[in-house]
Parts: sequence; C-alpha cells; structure tokens
Amino acid sequence: MRISIMRDGRMFYLDEFTSAKDLPSLLLQSMRKGAERKVYLAVDMRSRYADTTIVLDQVRATGIENVCFITR
Repeated sequence: MRISIMRDGRMFYLDEFTSAKDLPSLLLQSMRKGAERKVYLAVDMRSRYADTTIVLDQVRATGIENVCFITR
C-alpha cells in the first residue's frame, strides 16, 4: 500500500487522489482484500512536515506499524 505526499500537500493512495481523513478506511479495505500490513510512504522533500505527521497518525489509527519511507 503506497501513499504519496506531494509538495503542495496533495495525497495519493496508490494512484488515486485522497484526503488524510479517508486514508484509514482505504487502508482497512485493502487489508480486508489481503494487502500486506505495511505502508510505503513517498514524501516529496519540499512538502510540509505537518502533512507527513498527519498521514502517519492516520496510518497508525488502523493499527499498521510497518511504515517504509521511499526516497530518491
């Protein structure tokens, strides 16, 4: 399950635009369908730190503790 945070604060789950408040339900749906309990988080280096912490809080709300950061 991949979440991307763009520099302007937009968030994408997989390849679809989403908001932080919708992330928990999207993640739980994916896990019900058999997805691994791991999130890959790709964050633009110019994005705000606050956007990243919001996403991490939403991920933790689902009980997922394995978060991998994708860097380039």
